Amino acid sequence: MAVMMMAMCLFACSSKDTTDDDTVTISVGLSPDYAPYESLDTAGNLVGFDIDMLNSMEKLLSEANGKTYKFEIYQMSFDNIITQIQGGQLNCGVSGFTWSEEREKAITFSTPYAGAKEVVMVLADSGYSALEDLQGKKLAAQTGSTDEKLAQEAFGKENVSSIQSVTDMIPGLDAHQYDAVVLDEAVATSYASTGKYVVLDEALDNEYSYVVVGKGDDETLAIINQAVELFVASDGYKSLCEQYQISPIEVK
Repeated sequence: MAVMMMAMCLFACSSKDTTDDDTVTISVGLSPDYAPYESLDTAGNLVGFDIDMLNSMEKLLSEANGKTYKFEIYQMSFDNIITQIQGGQLNCGVSGFTWSEEREKAITFSTPYAGAKEVVMVLADSGYSALEDLQGKKLAAQTGSTDEKLAQEAFGKENVSSIQSVTDMIPGLDAHQYDAVVLDEAVATSYASTGKYVVLDEALDNEYSYVVVGKGDDETLAIINQAVELFVASDGYKSLCEQYQISPIEVK
């Protein structure tokens, strides 16, 4: 782990000062436990909406600016991404980030690239059909996420377990350790497609997804904002949103 962190630090420090003036490399942190945004397939390859987005952004930025843009991806737990950005070991984070007042004090948000709705998911045979049914029950949400904060506000901090990985929450729900879990709608819909789970109709909040960068890092922010604007306006944007059941941003 120490060697890996050193390598990350060395890379990030030189990420936008490459030996080739025509190549711009940007280090990105993400947590591959959040399908359909990002996850690992059976072969261990990164897949998902955010992965396809980054690939598209590389091409769009390169075409627009006459340079080669590369996003270098680093996998880690969700709650470590902002810490790594603050420490200068990453240029940005892409992992279904939504806005919160607390986060805004620590990092800067890009232009939004997708809609995001925070919802509650239960087992299909649980008998729960509304948020009010879950008052006083046990819930789980991902550590450091907006879901965690919303769940605590809606159901009481004492009733919400904070779990580092979404993939660890679902077995807990299956085993009835929790009565429900709080997730992004696209993530919950992906799980509910199996027929084993149900997403409750009422959402806890309607938000947007952003790329996050370090405070004061205007260079990276300018690149990311250009990339988001090009991506949202591209021909492939809405088809990717449909493929992954992500809510698109409407271009004015």
